[in-house]
Amino acid sequence: MPSALDEFGGFDMGLLWRNKFCTGVKRGSEYRCGGEADENAVNKAVELLIEAVNRIQRWRVWDPW
Repeated sequence: MPSALDEFGGFDMGLLWRNKFCTGVKRGSEYRCGGEADENAVNKAVELLIEAVNRIQRWRVWDPW
């Protein structure tokens, strides 16, 4: 399984962009893909994913405190 992180711990943006980004539609008690998200939503989602992973790496959450 390919990783979105390159050999230096940075992101491979190509792998992130290859994911499917959908707008959510609630059907019953579940959310399902209601259609492709627009480019602004995809840009914001990728930006938030990168920020979250950078914080996880910076804070070293896997280390026992």
